[in-house]
Amino acid sequence: MSQSSPQDATDTRAATASGEERDAHSRQEAVVAIGRRAVAAPDLSILMQDAASLIAEALGAEFSGVAELTHDGAKIIHALRLNGPDTQDERPLLRESGGGGTESLAGYALDIAFPVAVAELSQDTRFCDPFLLRHGIRSAIAIPLKVHGQAYGALLACSRQVQQYDAEDVLFVETVAHLIATTAARVRVEQDFAAERRLAAEVLQTVGVIVLVLDPEARIVRANRACEQLTEFPTDEIEGRPIWDVFPAPDEAELFQSVFKRLHKGVSAMEHESRLLTKHGGRRDICWSYSVVRRADRSIESVVATGTDVTGEREAEQKVAKAEQMAAKARSASASNEEQDGAPPARGTTPTPQDPSAAEAAALPGPINSERRRRARLSYPYCQRVAPIIDGRLPDEDEFVEIQCNDIAAGGFSFISRKPPASEMLVVALGTPPKLSYLTAQVAHVTRVQRNGRRVYLVGCSYIGRVAY
Repeated sequence: MSQSSPQDATDTRAATASGEERDAHSRQEAVVAIGRRAVAAPDLSILMQDAASLIAEALGAEFSGVAELTHDGAKIIHALRLNGPDTQDERPLLRESGGGGTESLAGYALDIAFPVAVAELSQDTRFCDPFLLRHGIRSAIAIPLKVHGQAYGALLACSRQVQQYDAEDVLFVETVAHLIATTAARVRVEQDFAAERRLAAEVLQTVGVIVLVLDPEARIVRANRACEQLTEFPTDEIEGRPIWDVFPAPDEAELFQSVFKRLHKGVSAMEHESRLLTKHGGRRDICWSYSVVRRADRSIESVVATGTDVTGEREAEQKVAKAEQMAAKARSASASNEEQDGAPPARGTTPTPQDPSAAEAAALPGPINSERRRRARLSYPYCQRVAPIIDGRLPDEDEFVEIQCNDIAAGGFSFISRKPPASEMLVVALGTPPKLSYLTAQVAHVTRVQRNGRRVYLVGCSYIGRVAY
């Protein structure tokens, strides 16, 4: 009997170390290969199959397998590839199972969210996997694919021979699983996001009002089909341009700019009305509303501007107003003729003012017909004083300016202004000095209207509270 020499022992240790180094190197190559394929973002099923094949090769297992969860997570679809030397058919054997942890090795691994290595499958009492046993599998390792509680399936390496898996094996397969799971999560999010964008784009094109997506500088990012039809501007002609450089009449660009200033100051929604110029010189009355999408730091990410064509309504309102004016002139002329003929005026035709303020009101033009209030409103054609609330600071008394009121109701009032308000919050002084009531109000709408042949702004406000001066 020959005895091994010290040199033989040294050679054996060197060979073992060399073999371990080769195994470590091959596993590093497998991880790098999977990482490259993940970056290329192939189909998720193909990526999982490739990863399972590389794991099986690195572990010296005969077969690789993939267990994919259905989209609702209710079932597991197994695909085991029998690529052994005694098998010519490389097509996978498919089986559908439930999602429970006791019905398969993959289901159990998903339940405990940790790799499961089994040296003798038939003797394991934690679960039962008749699919693997039916195909003669004795040893297997299953690696769950889970990210933030979201499960995508599991990878398997299987063998018909008894095989022991150590801590290094588990660490290797877990590293690969993390790569695949994070890629699966990213691919799923990208697919869901793309589907949502397609749905949003389809809905956007079917809406019958103007819809614009604007960037923080009010540049047009996207426009729907209704915008093209109403404005006569093709989308590619207006994309990248500020909204006030495209649609409004030149004298109304300032209104759009003031709206965006207020949105940047924290206002989440705004409404106003303006005259829109079409590409070929047409004019439309548009009621605009804005909705802001903000980032985590509250800065603007995008703005959705919706424009409703109210041209027909405004034309009808003008016709009604003109008819009312003609009727009032006719009544006035009839009353004048009756007085000249000596007949007493009809009761209620010309109310007699009870005080100077009533006489003043009778001499002023009536309120602009722009019905918005839920409560009954009254004509209030008096000059009052207002001042803006800037950055939450109440204005000083010398900051108040005189405005022409339009109407008043229990919940608010409206006034006429040559410019849009400088702030969404105002203080209004109502009454006659020294008996003044100071109320805070929020701007509810800003509408461009005609008054005495001039284009002015009708500003509607809702009362918020009372302040003392």
